[in-house]
Amino acid sequence: MKKDYSNLRVLFVGSYPPPYGGIASLIQLLIPGLKRFSAQDIAVLSFGNVNKIEQVEGALIYRYQLINQIWKILLPWKWKIILKTMMSFKGYQLSLKKKILFITKTLIVNDISKTHQSNVVYFFHSNSSLDILPLSKIWKNKIGIVLEIFGEIYDEHENVFIKEHTKLFNNILSIPQVITASSQHCANSFKQIGINKPVEVIYIGVDLSRFTHAEKLKHQYRKQFNCEKGTVLFLFFGRFVRAMGLESLIEAIPKVIKEKK
Repeated sequence: MKKDYSNLRVLFVGSYPPPYGGIASLIQLLIPGLKRFSAQDIAVLSFGNVNKIEQVEGALIYRYQLINQIWKILLPWKWKIILKTMMSFKGYQLSLKKKILFITKTLIVNDISKTHQSNVVYFFHSNSSLDILPLSKIWKNKIGIVLEIFGEIYDEHENVFIKEHTKLFNNILSIPQVITASSQHCANSFKQIGINKPVEVIYIGVDLSRFTHAEKLKHQYRKQFNCEKGTVLFLFFGRFVRAMGLESLIEAIPKVIKEKK
C-alpha cells in the first residue's frame, strides 16, 4: 500500500553535500524518494565552511558557517527566544562557547522551520543536536522531532563529553517522538551510560539503480588508475578511524595476495 506523504513538510538538519559522509549520502537518497511519495516540502540545513543556499533535486539546501552567524544573537527581536534557550541550558555546565553556538543554531533552525512551515524536523547525531532542548519548548509539540543517533558515544572525544553530561543527554533523548539508528550497535549505545530510551533500528538500504552501469564504470576506473585486468583491488568504504575496521583490512591484504598467487 502506497503511503501518502502529501502533507509532509520536513527539514533535515545534518551534513550535506555528499559524498562527504554517510548522513549526506542518506539525505541525498531520501530527497527523491520523498518527492516520489509526494512530500509537500523538503529542506536541508547543514553547517560547514560555506554560506550558500541552493535548490537540489527539488529541495532547498541551506549551508551555513555557524560561527559566522553568531551576530544573530544581537538582534533585539530574537531576545525572547535567546532567553528561553539560555534557560533551557541552565544547570548543565556547558561552556560559554557551546552555549553561544547552540543558541545561534537554535535561531537558525527555528527560522528555517518557520519559513518552510515544517511539521517534522529530523536531526542527526545527538551531540550535534543540543538545540532540541530549547526548540522543543519553543515549538510546544507543534512540530514533530525525530533524532537519528549513530556512533557518537563510541567516539573517544565525544564519549567524554556525553558521559560528563549524562543528565543533559537523558533529557534530550526524552524529547523526540521517534529516535532511530542505522544499526542495533548504535541503537544500544546509550545503554552503556544508563539511558534506555526506545530506539527504532532502520537499516540504510542501497539504491540498486545507482549500480546499473557497474560493468562499464569498472573498466573506466581501472583505466583511470592504471589497473590491469588481473590486478587485485582492495576497496574500503568508511572513515579512516579504528572503529571502522581499516586495520583489519590492512592486516588481511598480505594473506589474500599470497593465496591469490
